Amino acid sequence: MTNPYQRLSRYSFYTVLFCYASLLLLYVLILLMYPSCGRSANLFIAALHLLPLLAFLPSIMRQHVRSYVWLCFMLLGYFLAAVPNALGCSTPLNILEPILIVLLFSAGMMYVRWRSRALKAALSATDNNQSDV
Repeated sequence: MTNPYQRLSRYSFYTVLFCYASLLLLYVLILLMYPSCGRSANLFIAALHLLPLLAFLPSIMRQHVRSYVWLCFMLLGYFLAAVPNALGCSTPLNILEPILIVLLFSAGMMYVRWRSRALKAALSATDNNQSDV
């Protein structure tokens, strides 16, 4: 019998991957290809946005729960910068940025919750099987 939290954590994992890739693509578009509000493309600013996110890629792919917590913590800073930017210069890409950040944050937190419960259930099932022997 499969644990329902495994299924939910798998769905949230795929949602995290989709939102993560979309946010990286959005930053490339906003900062390098189509800068808005009279700004020019700046590689340094793009690196400041992209490199911290890319640092989490290996641990996200390995599904380390603690890395998801730290990613969500870091996303709060991105959100604080994205909201005034979206309100000050309302282009579709700038409005999409805080939406993607909120989706990624929510999916990441749900992944942490569901994955932790799935691991806990698997551990207790293993303990129950060993005690039956």
